Amino acid sequence: MTGPPTPPPTTQVEIEDATRDVMIAEATPDQAGTQPVVGSAPFTIVDRPSVATGPGAAYQRFIPLLNDAARKRDFEALIQVAERGDYTARDDHHQNRLLLTTVLVLAYLIKNDIPPARHALTRLPQGLTSHPLSQVLFSLLASVWNRKYTAVYARAEELHTLLLLPDFPDAELGSMLAELTTLFVEVFRQQTFGLLSSAYASLPLSLAEVYFGLPSERILEISARHDWSYDASSQILTPGRAKNTSRLRYQSIAPSNLTSFQVIIDSAALLD
Repeated sequence: MTGPPTPPPTTQVEIEDATRDVMIAEATPDQAGTQPVVGSAPFTIVDRPSVATGPGAAYQRFIPLLNDAARKRDFEALIQVAERGDYTARDDHHQNRLLLTTVLVLAYLIKNDIPPARHALTRLPQGLTSHPLSQVLFSLLASVWNRKYTAVYARAEELHTLLLLPDFPDAELGSMLAELTTLFVEVFRQQTFGLLSSAYASLPLSLAEVYFGLPSERILEISARHDWSYDASSQILTPGRAKNTSRLRYQSIAPSNLTSFQVIIDSAALLD
């Protein structure tokens, strides 16, 4: 890389300003809404290098370490390896750099740590920000930031599809990233369960379908496991007591940097 990285924003104002300036995914409905970002253009990063010292090989040498950390669900190690590779590898304009960026964005989102996920994307050179994979990541992150629930699930599904395309440059890494995408969606839903349990005394089943991106049958099945009750006559869900949210899985994930209650209230206002 050509110079030291720009430090990530630290204050709420800096984060919001940077998000408005950089997240081009929010500029059009096609990227931040529910319309797919990637159209008919095929997903191609680069041809596989023929030798270990070929273009982009500096990034590929980190892939075994990334796969190992992901298999162990060691997200701290996963982030450390990807950050080290992103900062130290040459060919910083090479499209294989997106492999490490995707790892970073997904790992940080699973940890619910949005600012460094945003920073991983914004330090990409201009030539890579227009790539289909970058566009989906920008859009997913913007949707998570703004708690656009329907868009979060749509963008995650689109990312999952991209990662499993036959021409993805590393099939093993693509499969691992697809699993991380699935895990992120699961974690995001569980965080939403916790937030709704604290923010709502009750909510319609139709609204729960929007928040969780699931059909009613699945919501009733999962909500029962979290001690929610359901009135079939009124189709109203009543969340369990907030203390029950401690039983959700992935308890080590850090709390959101957003103002959780206000985000839920604002989201509900948008859905009304």
